[in-house]
Amino acid sequence: MAIELKKIENINEFYKICELSECVNYNIFYRKINEIDDRSLLYKIVAGSDKEKREVGIAVLYDKDTTNKNIKIDGALIDSKDFNCLKEAAIKLLKISFEDMDMEKVYVEFVSRDMAKFTLLNRVRFIREGYLRDHTIIDGKKYSVEVWSMLRHEYTRFFNDEKRVKKLLLI
Repeated sequence: MAIELKKIENINEFYKICELSECVNYNIFYRKINEIDDRSLLYKIVAGSDKEKREVGIAVLYDKDTTNKNIKIDGALIDSKDFNCLKEAAIKLLKISFEDMDMEKVYVEFVSRDMAKFTLLNRVRFIREGYLRDHTIIDGKKYSVEVWSMLRHEYTRFFNDEKRVKKLLLI
């Protein structure tokens, strides 16, 4: 299913979609992104045909570091059955990060219990960098955080092959 990323200009619109998402902890996103600024790009993921477009989730680039040329990536779905939409959104965010923003590294930090993100990052060819033990507290419980990344040369090597990308979208 082809998706579009539509830029979100209003932080309240972003939080409205966050509240609908079944696989996002609203408090985590609130801590990460509490305003739209020059270090953040927020998108809603829109899927469907021209007649039946629907919002299926959010895709985010944030904490842009222009000195070190890196940026964080994240996303969430309203309904987990739209997993392939998140995969396609991740690929589009990588393209924006490396080709449009000239970043050298894209990375993600996520709570280790989130198996959907683990699966997605594996499929999109991110590399696991490490594990931060008992790094965050959610609803009074400690959770570890995984850190995964992709470097520019990894992106270039894998995503310049259109056949590979098409195959990835089918997995």
